Amino acid sequence: MKSESPHQYEQYDKGRLQALDNIKRKIEEERAAKSGKWWVSSDLKRPVVPEQVLSDDALDNNQSSIIKPFTSPNQDKMMPKSPSVFSTINANIAALESSDTSISSLFAPIPPSSSKVPLQKHNTTMGYNPDYFETYYEIMNVVLQDEKMEKYIKKAVKEGIKMEAVELVKEWLLSDERVVEKSIVQDRWKKLDQVWREGWKEGASIFQETTNHTGTGDSGYESSKILTELNTQQELFVSNFLASNPTLLEVFLKDCLDDEETAKNEITKQFNTISTQLITFLLRHCAKRSRSDPMHVCWYKVKELGLKLPQDSIATCLYVVTTMGSSTLGSMFRSTSSSYKDEEEDNAFLVPEEVATYHDLLCKPTENSVSIRIKTLAGKGDTETAEELLEAYKASIPDTNSEELIRLRTYIPIFKNYCDAGNVAKALSVFHRMKTTSGVILEPENYCMLIATLAENGCFSNDASPIEGATDLGYENSSGPGLLDEIANDMAYNVLEISSASARRLSNALASGFKDSPKADSENMHSVVSKLKEAHPLAPMQASKEAAAINEVVACRVLLDRSTGVCEVTGAQQQLILLEPDQRKQLHNDLIDLAGNQYTNYMKDIDLVRDKHAASDSANKATEQLQKFSDWLNTREGEPYTAIVDGANVGYYMQNFTNGRFNYHQIKFMVDTLEARGEKPLVILPNKYNRSSYVITSKHTKQQLDQSDVDIMRYLIDRDMLYSVPPRMVASISDQTVSRRDRDLSVASDSSGRFPGTRPILITNDQMRDHKLELLEPRLFRRWYGCHIVNYNFTAFVMDESVAGNEIRFAQADFFSREVQGNIRPTAEAGKWTGVAWHFPVSDWDLDERFVICIPRAKPESL
Repeated sequence: MKSESPHQYEQYDKGRLQALDNIKRKIEEERAAKSGKWWVSSDLKRPVVPEQVLSDDALDNNQSSIIKPFTSPNQDKMMPKSPSVFSTINANIAALESSDTSISSLFAPIPPSSSKVPLQKHNTTMGYNPDYFETYYEIMNVVLQDEKMEKYIKKAVKEGIKMEAVELVKEWLLSDERVVEKSIVQDRWKKLDQVWREGWKEGASIFQETTNHTGTGDSGYESSKILTELNTQQELFVSNFLASNPTLLEVFLKDCLDDEETAKNEITKQFNTISTQLITFLLRHCAKRSRSDPMHVCWYKVKELGLKLPQDSIATCLYVVTTMGSSTLGSMFRSTSSSYKDEEEDNAFLVPEEVATYHDLLCKPTENSVSIRIKTLAGKGDTETAEELLEAYKASIPDTNSEELIRLRTYIPIFKNYCDAGNVAKALSVFHRMKTTSGVILEPENYCMLIATLAENGCFSNDASPIEGATDLGYENSSGPGLLDEIANDMAYNVLEISSASARRLSNALASGFKDSPKADSENMHSVVSKLKEAHPLAPMQASKEAAAINEVVACRVLLDRSTGVCEVTGAQQQLILLEPDQRKQLHNDLIDLAGNQYTNYMKDIDLVRDKHAASDSANKATEQLQKFSDWLNTREGEPYTAIVDGANVGYYMQNFTNGRFNYHQIKFMVDTLEARGEKPLVILPNKYNRSSYVITSKHTKQQLDQSDVDIMRYLIDRDMLYSVPPRMVASISDQTVSRRDRDLSVASDSSGRFPGTRPILITNDQMRDHKLELLEPRLFRRWYGCHIVNYNFTAFVMDESVAGNEIRFAQADFFSREVQGNIRPTAEAGKWTGVAWHFPVSDWDLDERFVICIPRAKPESL
């Protein structure tokens, strides 16, 4: 094939680009004529969209058959309505089906060649990265079309802002060329960054704030320095801009009596006013939609203009850049040319860091801005500087200032870097500071990261070297299994469960840490053995059923025996952990508060509450009712109740068939069964079911009480077995102080037929998911739920009829507490080894499955 000369390619590219420009110009002119909007300009400089679908005729005749840029599917009323890529494709398909048009005519021809067509060259000194600019351009156009923005511009023009200035601001914001060279702007910001660094390193003076009359935090020298630099930058920008737009100066000179200095000042003032408003709108738009990509261009425009944004706009800018550097859908599919790859990598760190400098020098450092800097420093690998900065900031704020307390997000980059580097001493030290810092709430993954780091570095082996500084942090053990027990014990108080990914991470870490240990052997009882193997992080973990040797390292998935809580692998037995007296009191108060909220929401749902005062009264009523119920249980005489029946739950059980109804006969069946098993039941029933008629909400039908229902109700009332409560009230906790008379009502496992466990039990199949989410202490709720809830199962009644031989089967919700537990492995008294088996509930495994870790240790007498 005959190759084409480079000159032919250049002519082809030049002609194609010229055709595209002509098409765009005509489109903009048509839009301007139709809309009459102030922002539309026929000479708008818009970046070339890299992939346009044009026919040959369109290139020759400048027809406007172009595909518009793809936009996000989550459009709101601010986004301009335009056909998507997919609608254009459908239109092309329809054209093919309805005519003799060929497929090739829908696409621009590519000239034949044995070599690639040269890419269009970009001016990397004065031009922006095309990928970044395309995203920014899209959002800025949305801002320009916003109704509020249009109203602001019209008002500003009426108040003296010149339309010529507005047009030029718009052209500058939409231009893909810089006004001031990147190197000049970057050098200025390097100086400002150095000012900031010197400020906090010299006694953290940068963190001290005095407020001036504008409400902007002023940190003395640092603030005056940035204001000087911003003013200098503005002068440079205006000078360069006027050199390219001399007519603007002429317009302003007429109103300034030919005083050039006054004219330039007025130009700067109006330029700043319009730019500030437009950029603020863009920042708010990005913040609402969690879009940070436009900041790559937007931030440079702020810098090159030397713009001093209002304090709230600076805060918004800071918020937007917090997500920069994270993987987004756009970055996944974006193909950046090699000339911009370094810029893209640098911007992930540079833009957030510069915005933090801008914020801190003009306002005052906050936890958010410091967190961004720490993330940036840690991302660059400068972990020690990040730690120094964190400690300096921490020392500058009072512990009582909840708005500026250090958060977990600020510590995590430092902690993770030390863990990844295997610096166990630093990792343990930072973890201890995280744990003891007000405002930091540790997550399960943080504990797992620490344990995994220590495990894979061999810190839990019996002969491990002491970790430097561990005892100074308050740990009794500086290495070995004892250190694991201390960390896991602390974890048990703060964590309910871990994820399966964390379980795999811990298993692999222990396999790595004990890879040099002898393999498990029934004859080798003189040293710790291991048969753990590393697996792919995403590989599922199969449950193990084989009992482990007493000197074997264990890290695996196990299924606990539901009736005994015994682990097949370690032999350790899980316990049912009861609420302590102070925990019962706390949960009791939480439930009372929850009752008020539940009742208020119920009243709102049925449209009975129409004002705030009525809602407050409803909440107070529900709280009073639950407190009254609790007090009644505490002070009543006679035998204590041992079973509380959720009457509504039992009455509606399995009644979702055609003639199903709220069934009092099922409640009577439950009461009779409990009494036959030696329990003293109390039925809790919403008061609407005590009326002669009531609405069944799920079926939107009204149900009438028949005589048999009334007889059952009277039977329960006469025997003090029925208590009416407001709708949506939850069960209470009461010690039944008077009736109990200091007796332990718990029932041991025996052959008497009574259900074993604590008393009173709560008979219900309600999972109480809403309650669990709303309670402040989920651990306490889980303990209460596990100790007191008993589920049931029987064949549903049809009216007052039941199948022959119908009986109720009860099942305790939890036979052992579903929380992190450490229990001693059973061993022979003469054995050399012992160990604590730590069982971790896993969120995405079955309820009775656990991830277990156990590291053997020699008994003290055998050492």
